[in-house]
This record gives sequence, structure tokens and C-alpha cells, in this order.
Amino acid sequence: MAGIIEKQQIAGDTASPGPGPLSDEHWRMVEALQRVVGVAEAKFISEHFAALAGSGHQGAQPEIRLMPLTVLFATETGNSEFVAKAVAKEAETRSLLPTIYDLADYDVAKLADEALILAIVSTTGEGDAPYAASSFFEDLVQADELDLSEVRFSVLALGDSTYADFCETGKVLDRELERLGATRLSPRVDCDLDFEDSARAWSTAVLNTIAEQAASNAAAAPSTSSVEAVGLGRHQVFQSEILDSFLLTKASSTKETRHLSLRLPADAPTYAPGDAVGVVVRNDPVVVENLLSALGLSATSQVSIKGNVIDLQTAIERHFEVTAATPRFLDHWAGLSGSEQLRELSEDDRKSDRFEFLHNHHIADIVRQYPASAVDPQEFVASLRPLQPRLYSIASSLKRHPGEIHITLGQVRYTLHGTERMGVASALLSKLEAGATLDAFIQANEHFRLPKTDVPIIMIGAGTGVAPYRGFLQELEAEGRRIPSWLFFGERHSATDFLYEHDWQRFSESGLLTRLDAAFSRDGASKYYVHHRMLERAEEFFRWLQDGAHIFVCGDAATLGPSVHAAILEIVRQAGDMSMDQAEEYLRGLLDDHRYHRDVY
Repeated sequence: MAGIIEKQQIAGDTASPGPGPLSDEHWRMVEALQRVVGVAEAKFISEHFAALAGSGHQGAQPEIRLMPLTVLFATETGNSEFVAKAVAKEAETRSLLPTIYDLADYDVAKLADEALILAIVSTTGEGDAPYAASSFFEDLVQADELDLSEVRFSVLALGDSTYADFCETGKVLDRELERLGATRLSPRVDCDLDFEDSARAWSTAVLNTIAEQAASNAAAAPSTSSVEAVGLGRHQVFQSEILDSFLLTKASSTKETRHLSLRLPADAPTYAPGDAVGVVVRNDPVVVENLLSALGLSATSQVSIKGNVIDLQTAIERHFEVTAATPRFLDHWAGLSGSEQLRELSEDDRKSDRFEFLHNHHIADIVRQYPASAVDPQEFVASLRPLQPRLYSIASSLKRHPGEIHITLGQVRYTLHGTERMGVASALLSKLEAGATLDAFIQANEHFRLPKTDVPIIMIGAGTGVAPYRGFLQELEAEGRRIPSWLFFGERHSATDFLYEHDWQRFSESGLLTRLDAAFSRDGASKYYVHHRMLERAEEFFRWLQDGAHIFVCGDAATLGPSVHAAILEIVRQAGDMSMDQAEEYLRGLLDDHRYHRDVY
């Protein structure tokens, strides 16, 4: 807080008071206060004493117009951050003084200095905290001596109900805050991917609770406005034209990976390498028709969607998920079909069985296997989850390709219950040709950015996870920056699946890409992956880390993320001559210093 209040010192006499009404004792109090308060508290104190001075009466008790509020968030894709900012904006209208912190940059010990906490946290993967904030949660569960008895809080948890450990990060935070003595302002709320309405209701309720409590100590009556006033529309959606679409893999490849170039309109938000583009998708009409046939419903049946009446075919095609089944749908269909098996899957002790069942059954599969009669169209759509946009790492730099966004699209194909299925987004995007349009938006990712200083970078990715690194190197090229850069890339076959091979070759020849190590898993007699290549380069990898390198990891959360993390840990242990505990602490230091970046999905 240095600089908020400064004591003017007499030259040669630092103990003397400065001019003005403050005595030495008062200055000691001010200086002690400066050492313990943060920016939010300092602003509150300033407002409080300004009001006191303006009252015109020494010792008068003014109306306290501002109450500090701490808004915490932990995010992987930006949703929690967006909600946190919307809540903070609304809090400002409630005689509150909000300060927002990303838990990736927040010290657990500071919790004891807070009075009011609203926390919005996401869960990623199998119940994990967002990776950038993982150090905070590790510290929290070990903070046995922390006294939070003066803290009041409420938690909003974001997650995906198709995962077994739904909203686990929010549950951990809620439980740990209570364990350490904090008092709930309101119960935790767990939100699925369609979180907007639940988030709005939670925000309104908890802010009203705070305002009502503040009103007992202040003249102002509580506000009854809602977060809806500032809106929870997450993104600025724009229409984008397909400029180009072509295969990156060869015709004989066992995979289909495509490059798409989209037009970025002049009035659309800009992006930075490391950001993602969200694509507004729709279901394949054939898939929708097959589902309606299984339900025995007419495509022309009318349903109401947020006050608009539309036909059922359009509603399902454009507004609802029809592949991923959720516990909400399972509960609905168990009641409608009368299936005892489905009802049992909804019980608390069947969580793992329920997760496996949902993972292996689309909604149409459940409808066919457990038929029901007299399905009401409106009730059916009410049981579905809204269709979510799909995010893709941007594979370009605006400085290199003005007015364009590039996407690396992997075609998702698989067989389930004897029939071939396709991913919703890849089925749509792979069919679009130049001139077609789609709705899109930019999703910022502040935790996956090129370092601002000229330190080395190590980029690790497999398959489409290599996309952001093309943007990184294009950005460096456009800026004329030359920093040590090392790419680890993995795919199946070098002859057919070497994505952006000519780009990497050009970057290498120009000296922009210092080193490239590729691993093609099916070229040899045994499987060989990126983490194997990394371990072979352990000594040099560790030297780069010692020279200040940043690590970037992008790709599959189930396989690439864990295997690469284990390899880095082993590299540090082996090349750094450390124990496993020391190696884990070293990686923790990289994370805390924002030198270990992950974008896994």
C-alpha cells in the first residue's frame, strides 16, 4: 500500500513527524496500517475517513457508503472469470467495493484478511482444479492453522454434470473454508455447462443478503436489482465467413485433420496467440430426425424456448445437446419410462456406474433402449442441456494474418452400439466450404500467453494441440523477435500426419524455431510418444528450464496432460539430481512463477 499515504520527512530526521495535524503516535498507527491492508481495504478506509472529514463534526459517525467485497475466481476456459466480473460490476451498485482476484495469483494466507468472499470456481477434467490455480488448492487443504472465523463467504461452482466428480473444485473450496472457521452467507450452488440462470440467481440472492446485512448498519436500503442488469451474455458473437478449408493429413491417413481459415470482421474483438475461438454449432439434421423418430414425435410440434415458439426440429437442431446425456435427463427419462435400472443409476452410491453409462449412451440410445409412451415435446426439451459452443485453439497471429482466424480441426469419428457417430462440431465444420458462414466469438486465455520478455519457450503438443504454437511463432516472426524456441510434436505417422510440416520447416530454416523434436507413435514396432522424446532430451530440457524457459502444454487432458507432466517431473528429478519431493517443489515453483502453462481439454 506504499504511496497511499506518505509521511513527509524532515531531512536527516526520519523520526520527526511531517507537517499537519498528525502526531508521532498517529503516524505510527498509519504506518502499521499500511503494512497489513490491501488495495481494497485502503480504498475503503480512504472513503470512510473522507466522509468523516466531510461531515464537519469531529468524532461524527458518517454513513459508511462502501463495504469491501473480495471476488475470487479459478478458471480454465474463462467462464468463472466472466461471472466474477459480472458479479463485481453489480456489487458496485450495492454500496460494495469489490476487488477481483484470480486464485492463480492469490496467497491462501490472505483469506484471513478478508471479510466478505464470493468465489466462482470451475472444475476441469476428472474433478481437478484449473491448473493455474492448483497451488492455491494444494495450500488450502494444508492450511490447518489458518483462522477464518471472521470471514463470511459463498461459493458458486461451475462444472460439467457428465463427469463423475461434478463441481468437485467448488465443493472442496466450500468445505475447506467452513473447516477453517468461515461462515456461509448462502449455500453453495453447483452449475452445469448452462450456468447463466443459476449464476444469476445465486448472485442476486447473495448480493441481496449482503446488502440487507449492510442496511442494518447504514441508512441506505438494500438494492433489489439483479445481475441480469449487467447481463451474463458471455461473448460478443460475430458472423464469420469461411475463407478456406483443406486437409492437413494425407488421404491415406487413419485420421482426418483439417485447416480452416475464418474471416474476422472489422468490428469483432481481436485476439492474441494462445486464445481460442468459440464456434456456435448445430446438430446434424439427420441425427435430429432419427431422435424424433425414436421418440415418436413430430418435427413440426411447437415448443417454447425462452418465450419464443418454434418447431421441435429447429429447437433440437439449434438449441439442445442430443448426444451427451446428463444426470438431469437420466432422472427425467427414468420417471417417464418407469425403468428401475435407470432409477437405480440416479442413486448417490452409483456415481461411477452412472458416469460410465452416460459416457456410453447418447440420448437416442437411452430413448430406444428404455422406451416411453406419451412423450410431451415441451417436457422433453426441458430435460435437455442447452447446446454449447465448441472452443478451438487459434492457430494464427493477427499480425501475420490480419482479419483472419485459423483453426486446426480434428474430425471426431467413433462407433457406439454398432453405429458410426461423429462429433457435433467436426461434423458441421468439415462440411463447410469457402463462402459459408458461421457464428463465432473470441475466448481469451490469459494463462496461455507468450512471455513478454525474451526468455526461452518449450512448446509441447500432440495432434491438434500443436495449433497455438503456429500462432506463437507467427507472432514472433511478425514482431521480429528471436527467442530460443523448442517444439515437441506428436502424431501417428510422419508420412501422413505431420501437421503444418512446411510451416515448421520454414520457421526452422529462418532460425525462428530453434529446435524441433517429433514423435510418431505408429511408425515403429512399439508405440512412441511425445513424453518418450522429452525423456531422451532430459539434460538439455533441464538446462533450458535453468535458463528461465517457459513450458507450454496443449492437447488431450486424459493422456497427453498426465504423461507430459510425469515426464517433466522425471526430467527435473533426474537431470536436476533431486528427490521426488524436491522435483515436485521445483515444478510448483514454475507454476507459481507463471512459467508452466497448460491448455488441456
